[in-house]
Amino acid sequence: MAIDVTLKRAPAAKTYIPLYQKMGMKTDREAVNPSVRIANAEKIRTGLPYQLAVDLQKMLDVSSREFSRITGVNERTLARRRGGLLSAEESDRLSAVAKVVDQAMYAFGYNEVGMREWFKEPNPMLLHRRPIDLLFSHESIEEVSILLERFADGDQS
Repeated sequence: MAIDVTLKRAPAAKTYIPLYQKMGMKTDREAVNPSVRIANAEKIRTGLPYQLAVDLQKMLDVSSREFSRITGVNERTLARRRGGLLSAEESDRLSAVAKVVDQAMYAFGYNEVGMREWFKEPNPMLLHRRPIDLLFSHESIEEVSILLERFADGDQS
């Protein structure tokens, strides 16, 4: 009796296109000079596309209500933006969230499931709060970002 020992290949992973890149913006690694950072800021000021909110919500795998709570952008206001541009304030808030989601995807080797699980689990380094619950301000997003940098550098805290 012969045993089949052929290896089955895992399905090819889809290529992750960073949300920042989808917005036509440069990431921190690319934004090494002030003109790039200023260009990013101008895009935020003129308004980012509504699709950013859709992509972020999908990446985080949360309901519209939860997404609104997390980001502080009103659910009905966001619905009115469908197909258009976000306000400067909404663009600023969502671009900061997009940046940390891109950072998490990098830290987790572009593993969406791992990234989502990490965001939704309480973390002792964040005073046992879930990282996803800290995406409401630039200050708390910075704390999540610092932790992700540590994780990407090999600190498994």
